[in-house]
Amino acid sequence: MYRLVSGVVCFFCLLAGTAFAGTILVRQDGSGNYTTITAAVNAANNGDLIRVGAGTYSEYVTITKSVGLESESGAAVTILDGLDAQRIFVVDGAVSVDIRGFTFTRARSDEGSALLVWHQPTVLVDDCVFDSNYATGSNAVAVRHTGSSLRLRNCRFAHNQAAVHSAALSSNMGASLVVENCQFIENQASGHAAMNTISSHVEVTGCLFLRNVGSVGALTIGSACTGFVSGNTFHGNSGYSATVSLEAGVAFQDNIVSGDLTGRGLVTTAGTSHTCNLYYGNALGACNQSLGAGETDEDPLYCEPLADIFLVCSGSPAVANGQNCGARGAYGVGCTCDPIPGETTSWGTVKGYFR
Repeated sequence: MYRLVSGVVCFFCLLAGTAFAGTILVRQDGSGNYTTITAAVNAANNGDLIRVGAGTYSEYVTITKSVGLESESGAAVTILDGLDAQRIFVVDGAVSVDIRGFTFTRARSDEGSALLVWHQPTVLVDDCVFDSNYATGSNAVAVRHTGSSLRLRNCRFAHNQAAVHSAALSSNMGASLVVENCQFIENQASGHAAMNTISSHVEVTGCLFLRNVGSVGALTIGSACTGFVSGNTFHGNSGYSATVSLEAGVAFQDNIVSGDLTGRGLVTTAGTSHTCNLYYGNALGACNQSLGAGETDEDPLYCEPLADIFLVCSGSPAVANGQNCGARGAYGVGCTCDPIPGETTSWGTVKGYFR
C-alpha cells in the first residue's frame, strides 16, 4: 500500500526570517480575542499573526496589511465557506501575507473566487485546500499585476469549476506565480481546465494534474511568460488539443504526461525547450513537435494508477537514466516491477519479490 505525498506539512514552520509582532486569537466559542477573522484583520497591526480556531467561517475578508493567518488545527477542520454567494479572501496592495492551513470552499465570484491577489502583494499559501469553488469567469485563485507574487505550497485544488477558463488557478499582467508540491484533481472549465498563465513568470514543480477536464487541457502557459514546468505528473486529463499547451519562453522538463483522453501530451511552438519528458498513452500521441533530447514515449509503470498512486516501479523509464535526465514526474520509486511474462527469472529472484 502506498499513498501520495504532496510535501512535508508543518503548521508551525514559518518562512525563514519571518517574525510576528503579536498574536491574535480567533475562536468562535469566545475564548480568543475575536470570534471572526474579519474583526481580527481589522484590529491587527502590520506584522501580527492571526491564529484561527477550528470551525466554519462564512466571511468575505479584504487584507491590506502585512499579517499571517494560520489555522490552529489544520485545513480539515478550519473551513472558509463562501456559501455559493461570495468571494472569500482578497489580498490587495504592497503587503506581505502568509496563509496556512485552511479549506476554501463554495466561493463564488467572477474571478479569483476563493482568493484574489493583486496590486503588488507578496503572498505565501501553504497547506490549504481549494474545493468546489465556482467562478462565473475564471479561476478559484488568481494573481494579477506586475509586482504581485503568489507562492503555493502543498495545496490541493479539487472539483473547482469555471464558466470560462482555468477552474483552479491563473496569473497574468506581469505577476509571478510559483506552485510547489500541489495537486490539481478533477477541476473543470469550458476553456483551460485547471491552470493557465499569460504575461507572467511561472514555476511549477512536483505537482499532480489528474482528471482535469476542459477544451484546452490541464495546463496552459500562454504568451509572454518566463520560467519552467519541471518534475510534475499529468494523468488522465482531457483537452481537445493536449494536456499541456506551452508557448516559447518556459522550459518543460522531467515531467510525465500520460493518458490524455482526447488530445496529445504536449502542444507547443517550434523552438520551445522540452527535454527529458516521458509521454504515454495520450490519445493523439506524445507531442506536435519532434521529441526533444531525452524524451520518450513509453509506459511509466506507475505502481497503482487505478488507486491514484503515481509512484513508479523500480524499473520504470521515469527513473533517472544515462541520457543526462533526472527522475521524471512528481513522485519517486514506490514499488518493485513485476517480472515480464515469458522472461527467464531465477527462483531466488522470484522469492525476493515476496520478502
